[in-house]
Amino acid sequence: MRLPGLDWGALMGGFQAGPPAGGLLQHSHHLQGAAWHLLPKSLGGEFSRFMLAWIALNFGVTPFFAYYPLLMKASYGIVPAATALCYALAAAIGIAIFVLTGRFAQQYGARRAFRIGLGLRIVGFGILAVLMLPTSRVPAIAMLGFLLAMLAWPVLSVSGTGLAARLSPLGEGAAMGLLAAGSAIAAVLGRFLAGLLIVALGYRVVPLFAVAAPSSATLLIGEGRRAGEGADH
Repeated sequence: MRLPGLDWGALMGGFQAGPPAGGLLQHSHHLQGAAWHLLPKSLGGEFSRFMLAWIALNFGVTPFFAYYPLLMKASYGIVPAATALCYALAAAIGIAIFVLTGRFAQQYGARRAFRIGLGLRIVGFGILAVLMLPTSRVPAIAMLGFLLAMLAWPVLSVSGTGLAARLSPLGEGAAMGLLAAGSAIAAVLGRFLAGLLIVALGYRVVPLFAVAAPSSATLLIGEGRRAGEGADH
């Protein structure tokens, strides 16, 4: 397959999608000349706070989803088959939640939807953290906490991408790239650190990580400027 020729004028003009060559190139963005002038604007203000919130969320939550089959069995006595069924149920319900969240964000704002998703994560992982106590390990309630944490993802995914696109001074494509990069870096660091802590302290540290992550993200995201709330719609 022949790659199309590069338009060097467009290449240096700003952020743009990669050439239609298939594979990863279709999902890439080139850092170009004009973008360097916009980078300082992205280092402060609401977009930076949102990115820090997104990174904090992924840093603390991805370790749970890396270890959850082992964690659910070792900590709550739930076999992996039951956890997988709950995961599949949440994924099926999540299809409808994606659509509903999009409508909610259009009407009430992406920031409000994002905070609702963070709240679901806090409640879900909070239940799992409390059930780590020796006298509180009720499998049915643990499954409820797991389901709530799972159902938060469609809300966070839709509202997070929308909020990033609205707040970014670098354009929507660059915002999606930064969002993906932040998620990947936070996930790698979070899983590595959580693995060390699990060896030292056991699985009980993972739900605590997962509760702290959306809690800190809630503080970072804030309420937004009153005058600028319309930008979240």
